[in-house]
Amino acid sequence: ENLSFRLKTPAKHTEEEITEELIFKTDEIFGQPMVPMTLHLSGATNIDETGVDQTISIYPNPVNNELQIVSQSKIKSVTLSGLSGNRIQLLSNISEYNLKLNTTSLVPGMYMLKVETSKGIVIRKLIKSNNR
Repeated sequence: ENLSFRLKTPAKHTEEEITEELIFKTDEIFGQPMVPMTLHLSGATNIDETGVDQTISIYPNPVNNELQIVSQSKIKSVTLSGLSGNRIQLLSNISEYNLKLNTTSLVPGMYMLKVETSKGIVIRKLIKSNNR
């Protein structure tokens, strides 16, 4: 998945798209230290799930060892990603209503879970807790 950013300079009041492509791992340091820039959101940045299958249960969240996904529509695919967008796991061609996902190998933290069903796509935050 890609993120796009625009740079708006106060002097010119114009927007320029930042086109530099960066590919990095979550534990990698990229580039040299620089002067931080303040980011301002120009519009709402939420996930709009209107018109898609909202009858999906994803539990437990926070998850420890196993995540259960239950849907009233057939699950087509499940994608687990880190917050930086790196895909960790992809399960495709599922065609089931219930799915168990083993999460024992995940590092504790926050993830994004994308579930595609026959009625649409649902994206949820997933928290992996410590294995205790």
